[in-house]
Amino acid sequence: ELAAHGFYHEKYVKTLAVSDLVVDMNQIKDLIATKSNLPVYTMHYPYSYASGNIPAAVAKAGYLFGRTGLDTINPPSPPDMYLLATQAILNNNTPDSMQFRRWIESANGNWLILMYHHVFPEDSKEMSIIREHNVTNSYSLTPESFEKQINALVESGLWIAPTGDVGRYILERDSTAVRMVKAGRKLHVYTLTNLDTDVFNVPLTLVVKVPWKKVNISGSLSDGIVETVNNELVIDVLPDQEIILTKD
Repeated sequence: ELAAHGFYHEKYVKTLAVSDLVVDMNQIKDLIATKSNLPVYTMHYPYSYASGNIPAAVAKAGYLFGRTGLDTINPPSPPDMYLLATQAILNNNTPDSMQFRRWIESANGNWLILMYHHVFPEDSKEMSIIREHNVTNSYSLTPESFEKQINALVESGLWIAPTGDVGRYILERDSTAVRMVKAGRKLHVYTLTNLDTDVFNVPLTLVVKVPWKKVNISGSLSDGIVETVNNELVIDVLPDQEIILTKD
């Protein structure tokens, strides 16, 4: 995901009128979209600062998510998508391996957003400057430390994805209703939503209980003939679709 981080990388002034803040927020969003031909869903606030009129301006500018600091883990359905909390990686030793694993454990069923700034080799010019100036919270770590943390995340089995993907998934999950209609040897499953499916198109995982041992799936992202496990199917679906399950 390519996200915005301010046009000038200056703190937004929280007391500015929303309309004035929107001008700068749209400037960087439009620049990224024009250069990349990709949508811009997320604002990572400069200096993680979001107060006063800033979150409202981000929403008005057309972003879906705003990422701030707060040093905590988000619940499974955050109350404000424009004040998403972050756990910051401060240096090679903070968090240490035990703390990092506690974060991973706490992320199960919640939403952990990790903030990395720089990955510099130990013998790099940048790391030398950091040491010379006795900077403690440099927000920088070595490739070796970064790899250890990523390996720990991968081994956890958690879903690892950009902010925009996870956020859209949560909004889809919370606003999609599932309706099922059985007709003979077929079960029609509808994923109903009022969201714009051109934007909200992250696959959802659907668990369906069926009375059959083998099923032919069509209309999903995991079509084909599959055997059920305890009469359950786990299939990937998109919002606002019809999935047809047929007894095979």
